[in-house]
Amino acid sequence: MTSVSGSIAPPTYGKCSQVNIITTLSHVYPTPTPKSQKHKQASKNYSPNSPQSPDLFDYLPLAATVDGRIFAPHGGLSPSLATLDQIQELQRVQEIPHEGPICDIMWSDPDDRQGWGMSPRGAGFTFGADITKRFNHTNGFNFVVRAHQLVMEGFSWAHDNQVVTLFSAPNYCYRCGNQAAIMEVSENLDLEPKFIQFDPAPRDNNHGETNVTRRAPEYFI
Repeated sequence: MTSVSGSIAPPTYGKCSQVNIITTLSHVYPTPTPKSQKHKQASKNYSPNSPQSPDLFDYLPLAATVDGRIFAPHGGLSPSLATLDQIQELQRVQEIPHEGPICDIMWSDPDDRQGWGMSPRGAGFTFGADITKRFNHTNGFNFVVRAHQLVMEGFSWAHDNQVVTLFSAPNYCYRCGNQAAIMEVSENLDLEPKFIQFDPAPRDNNHGETNVTRRAPEYFI
């Protein structure tokens, strides 16, 4: 069973930031590959008291795959990238640029319209069901799982179940009232993915009351 979460560092009270988990596991289970030295250096740089700690984010993967059948970027697809091989050729160790394929993978969003469109968020593109289906077919993926957009139930399918948005920060920014979710897939990916939804953890008296509205703010619509 594999679990997939939608946020690296969700801004939620009581969270366990995934970036902390990643760096901890890289020390506990070092990977003896040619790239491991870079990963060790990135982990070494990550310390709350180190001015170099933001460097770690320049080393994090742009996307992941699950058994070669699920594609998992943060944002979405890019008009410059038709295949997984092209994504693997990108030079990752850099800050996310303001434009280009790396920017697109981070910030693009699925859309109800067909084809590519300009993103109203000012970075990346919007992409339609035709783009998603072609990308999945070309690369042998069952579907795309991505984050980057608040969804009130924690997950939301689109493009005829070719892409799912997964949002793992409940009651985002303490005011959106949304649920969060993680996704579980079976070992052989032979079953439909299972989504586990959850509400925000109760806040203690030292942090006040949680403001739950159950209404997405306008800037997410």
